[in-house]
Amino acid sequence: MSHEYMINKWSKVRDTSSQIDLICKSLRYATNLVDQNSVSVSIISGNTASSNQNLIQIDPTFLYTQLLKEILLEINFDESHSIPEFIEFSRSRCIGNSTELDKIEQFEHGYHDHTPIWWYTFECSFLYRALNRALGHLELDTLLKMGFFIHDLHQHIVQLHNEQQQLSDSHTATSFLVYRGQGLSTEDFDKLKNSEGGLISFNNFLSTSLEQQVALEFIERVRAKAEKIPVLFVMTVDPKTTMLTTSPFALIDQVSCFENEREILFSMNSVFRIDETKEMDGINSGLWQVKLTLTGSDSDPQFAALINCLRAENTGSTGWTRLGELVIKLSKYDKAAELYKALIESTTDEKWNAHYYYMLGLVEFARGAYEEAISLYEKALEIFLKDLTPNDTNLAAAYNNIGLVYATVSDYPKALTFYKKALEKKQKILPPNHPNLTSTYNNIGLVYYNLCDYTKALSFYEISVEIQKISLPSYHPDLAKSYRCIAMAYHKLENFAKSLEYYDKTIDIQKKSLPPNHPEIATSLNTTGEVYRDMGDYLKALSCYKQALEMKEKSLSSSDPELVSSYASMGDVNLKMGDYSTALSCYEKAMEIQEKYFPPNHPVVASACMNMGNVHCCMGNYSIAISFYEKSIEIHEKILTPNQHDLVSCYYNIGILYHNMGNYTAALSVLKHCLEIQDTSLAKEQLIYAFVYHGLGRVYQSMNDCTTSMTFYQKTLAIRESMLSSKHPDLATTYNSIGDIHRLTGQYELALSFHRKALDIQENAVCNELETATVYNSLAETLREMQDYTSALVYYEMTLKIREKLLPKLHVDLAVVHHSLAQIYYENKQYCSAMEHVKVALEIVQQSLPENHPYMLSYTETLKKVQRAL
Repeated sequence: MSHEYMINKWSKVRDTSSQIDLICKSLRYATNLVDQNSVSVSIISGNTASSNQNLIQIDPTFLYTQLLKEILLEINFDESHSIPEFIEFSRSRCIGNSTELDKIEQFEHGYHDHTPIWWYTFECSFLYRALNRALGHLELDTLLKMGFFIHDLHQHIVQLHNEQQQLSDSHTATSFLVYRGQGLSTEDFDKLKNSEGGLISFNNFLSTSLEQQVALEFIERVRAKAEKIPVLFVMTVDPKTTMLTTSPFALIDQVSCFENEREILFSMNSVFRIDETKEMDGINSGLWQVKLTLTGSDSDPQFAALINCLRAENTGSTGWTRLGELVIKLSKYDKAAELYKALIESTTDEKWNAHYYYMLGLVEFARGAYEEAISLYEKALEIFLKDLTPNDTNLAAAYNNIGLVYATVSDYPKALTFYKKALEKKQKILPPNHPNLTSTYNNIGLVYYNLCDYTKALSFYEISVEIQKISLPSYHPDLAKSYRCIAMAYHKLENFAKSLEYYDKTIDIQKKSLPPNHPEIATSLNTTGEVYRDMGDYLKALSCYKQALEMKEKSLSSSDPELVSSYASMGDVNLKMGDYSTALSCYEKAMEIQEKYFPPNHPVVASACMNMGNVHCCMGNYSIAISFYEKSIEIHEKILTPNQHDLVSCYYNIGILYHNMGNYTAALSVLKHCLEIQDTSLAKEQLIYAFVYHGLGRVYQSMNDCTTSMTFYQKTLAIRESMLSSKHPDLATTYNSIGDIHRLTGQYELALSFHRKALDIQENAVCNELETATVYNSLAETLREMQDYTSALVYYEMTLKIREKLLPKLHVDLAVVHHSLAQIYYENKQYCSAMEHVKVALEIVQQSLPENHPYMLSYTETLKKVQRAL
């Protein structure tokens, strides 16, 4: 069988040879092809790169890897610890792979027998591939374990670079070309084509060749992979202009494991200008050639501005302290805690220990260990007060962070005390627009936000933003945080358009300045979803929640407290859409995490109990619901400064529960108490008033006081029509309720018009199907009163179909529709059918409601009436 036939016949056969050395070379090319194509790139458009206004939209992974490289190069690694730790780490990842384990042992006992570049080019997955994968995906654990090798490899490249430049006399050396063959994804390639004049960074150590043919051989193998587009990079390198500090490179033939390949190796994070992209012709037709010019990152003004800003924030005096700060910025808190605990154990210097206690306090706070965080901050503060001058900025920072912990555990008076101490210290030593003031202004704003004084909160947030606009680039992550605070305040002030405007600004900045799947982006998406939820756009809300949850699940552990908000929010919107089983599942996941991380009297637990009460109330499990509501109230009453919004919501839900159970007197009492709380609240949230007014209207309707009921429904309508979109589901609920009153007062045509207004909203928006069923039921009731029994029966059947699909078998709303069907069959003299439905209705209420519930009396009377007719 011919070799050519084999290649054509079987797609997996790439090459053939009868010579072992050529087979080995071919295998090495095939292996390296995977590595070449997996190298991470970041591409920046020419328009962005040349703009004086906008951020170079470079992959945030590159930015943080650049800082990490600088930090690792500063640290003097103790190889007596670093190498054994790396060996143990590598072995744990290569269990069962005897070939790699043998190479790991060779590395362990012979690291200094070869140069770092020799080891880098040696055929071993545990080193070369692991390093470049970790650099491309910012796998922090791997990078820290390999820190000593990154340091050594970079320094070896710098050493060779210097030696080779001296030999060639860099002042007179001419520019030269190097080549690289690589397959790009369609997304990266399309971006590259549209980015002439922009920048491309390779987020790894970069292998290139002085021989174009070597690069072309790699590309030939890409052709067979339809998912990759073959690209030949032609890179111009000018030794006279290239900055050694950012872009060292070297010819490695004499030190590589494989000699005579004319390979030029660049250190990590090399940046190139994109000069031209064009399709090749002739024998290379189908390939793309991209011309690049090496440029040091410091030579690009905008990129330099961003890096320098990040450097300014990462100002630790040693490599280890800078590393700790960076690890915190990347939200790798477990690794940060491990690092700072080791630093505390290794030093006897009290001043350094104060710094480490302080930083470890930051970490423990981020991990949710609030008591431990306060303890660590107080240890740091004790040393600061003894060793520092009264106006030292470290004192202000300690006060600020202690306030932050107290705010998190909802002790707002203590939080405000410490924040004001921090602000007082800062105002004495800093100019009015100093950027260090912004965090304290933001934190004071947050306390007022939690005290429901949203107007005052907004004023502090706006002071913070005005300072940040002066002192920070327009794409800085801290500016995004402040915009999000403003968005949250506008949300609570029920200015949804303004809220969404600021959330858009927030997420736009975060996606450009933070690594992918960063928890901050997820948080912003989640809170954006809450605005859409309150606007009644449940599909957009659910989309935001799902995106947020997916991001968090990729970057956090399965029990991280950051997941709570996503699960709770998804529960809320599923509850509003009538998917009670999914809502219950989401709430249970949230509560499971909350019970692990929060004390039993924390406001978060109170919210969880209220959510559980809501879903059980909707499912008709009233006894379970009331127990959760009572627990929520109990927690709120123990909190020094309870969130009045949550308190009103909880009492409102209890009032509706009493109404559903037929205890109208208790329902009225609780709902009126809601109004009293809301009247004394700093935040006069009109939509909260609307909910309470509607609840009161329902109770008075059930008590047959139609005049009072209509008064409250009209108040509800006035608020909702002025504040909500014309297609909001809550408006449909209000229209339907007003229609019910018109029916009860004999104004049937008017009743029908309101029911149909409600139905028009619900049939043209994403609404809770059960709410639609309620409107169908109201239409049926009105048509029955008008003696249009045929039409009424159709709507009753539609109601029953939805409720049977979505509700538990013993839900009271099923009893309501069965009783209505019994009545209409009775009026049509179909007594057997009437008997069938009234028995089902009675069976449900006997198991679900108290004996004295009005439904029990009414349904029993209907049963007797049907029995007499039979």
